[in-house]
Amino acid sequence: MSTEISRRDPRCASRTATERVASFMRLEPKLITREIEQANRRVLETWPKIAPALLGTDFSDRILRRLGAVTLVHEIGLTIGL
Repeated sequence: MSTEISRRDPRCASRTATERVASFMRLEPKLITREIEQANRRVLETWPKIAPALLGTDFSDRILRRLGAVTLVHEIGLTIGL
């Protein structure tokens, strides 16, 4: 019998994405939250400035809009200003 939790399991659905990542990695949710926040903050501060030059304006705008919709970004309260 498998001990893996199904994606449809209500125990899994009620947890935040950060808690699910922490559980999967067997780490404390506070640690994961801090690391995700730091990484996303660096991305959100850096990418809007350099992405257009690297990727072109249209593709850069699509990627940055998508990044602004990522669940983990919203859970930790970060926003992207475009």
